[in-house]
Amino acid sequence: MAEDANRKGNRATERLVSLFEGLDWTLKGRTDVDAQPDDEDDRSQGYGIDSYFAYDDPHSPHVQGVILESKARAWSGITPQKVEDFFKQILTTVENAPDTKKFGKTHNFSEEADVTNTGILAIWCSDEDEYDHTKFREYVRSLDVPNKWDLANIWVIGNREIRRISRLEKQYHRLKQQHGEDLKIFYPDFSEQDGGRSDIISFDYLLSRYVYATVENENKAYVFYFDDMDIKSLDFMYMSLRKYQIVSNNDEIEVYVPDRGYETEPVEQEFKTKLEESGSDTEILFRSLDTASNLSHLDNR
Repeated sequence: MAEDANRKGNRATERLVSLFEGLDWTLKGRTDVDAQPDDEDDRSQGYGIDSYFAYDDPHSPHVQGVILESKARAWSGITPQKVEDFFKQILTTVENAPDTKKFGKTHNFSEEADVTNTGILAIWCSDEDEYDHTKFREYVRSLDVPNKWDLANIWVIGNREIRRISRLEKQYHRLKQQHGEDLKIFYPDFSEQDGGRSDIISFDYLLSRYVYATVENENKAYVFYFDDMDIKSLDFMYMSLRKYQIVSNNDEIEVYVPDRGYETEPVEQEFKTKLEESGSDTEILFRSLDTASNLSHLDNR
């Protein structure tokens, strides 16, 4: 049983590494090297790190370092106590490992990342038919760890979030093959400086309701849409596209929506009719976001 769990865990880690590399994150640390404590540290064992990434966040002046911890369990093995144990493990690692001298030699060896305060705990339920997302989020919300969590950003994600990121990455990868380097992720201006365009999709952007992309010299844009499919939400999306001049700068916008079907078609048509009546010259096209029935598409990357 332990050998089977390790095999599933290793495969889950390899797939997550491929997933985030597909989002143009840079894998910096070998996945099989522990970050050892310093000699003066009273900790006798190293900080086990599944993988370590770095990326240049367009909304930050820093290169962000991210420690990824991957777990694969049957639903019966995903309990509130187990989630808390996993959380304590990655929190301890994020708070302590980056400050050790050996971490720089084994992971942040080029000192590319100047901030490493983020950890992603990805818990994949191997028997998906049993996975209960509502209960999983309850487990996460109930985390009560008396520690310096305010100094670290820890994201706990389960099957639904992993699958969503996988679907986005799969479609983004296909569009990259179509447009090449002209396709960039568009970052809205959240401060006095423009967020600009980048190949990178930062983690907080991955979990936002809308992810924008534009194609240079083609007057074309894309939206990865994760909001409710109703007129109010579509109107809000459109106002954001106008605010960030994506409408005025592009003749065509393709909106990729998960789980499109006959139930969403009336809303889509109503929205497009409203735009036509308003005199908008920008064509809005709704597309189905690539499915990800499993994560095996990442195995050969």
